[in-house]
Amino acid sequence: SISAEQTFADDLTDLDALRQILLPQVEQVARRLRRAELRARTFTLKVRTADFQTVTRSKTVPRAASTTERLWRLADALLKEWARGDDAPPVRLLGFGASQFVGIDGQQLELFADPDVQQDESLDSAVDAINARFGNTTVRRAGVS
Repeated sequence: SISAEQTFADDLTDLDALRQILLPQVEQVARRLRRAELRARTFTLKVRTADFQTVTRSKTVPRAASTTERLWRLADALLKEWARGDDAPPVRLLGFGASQFVGIDGQQLELFADPDVQQDESLDSAVDAINARFGNTTVRRAGVS
């Protein structure tokens, strides 16, 4: 698997703050997938609460993915699923991972490719090239909406 996670000095309770932390993790996982020329089918959110209980939420998709936009939509949905309602416990650790890999050449091409996916792939390719030359955090998403 390829993953990124962060442990917090202080427990977090704000869902928007958690989303702001999750986004760079998703960017890192997506970048590492593309660098290894892989796509993944299973994505996992890891949450450790203040009482040190670890909860995971996973989603397996039919078409393997490596674009940051697709991974972000999946990660955000998993986080919202975990935090359903107003009773979400304080969070000590948050992480995101990808597994069940498919090589870029090992996936059947689509007859009618989705133009949005092609656009996301082009964007990721440009961002990856800039970040490879000037540092991994040179170009990042501004935040979550």
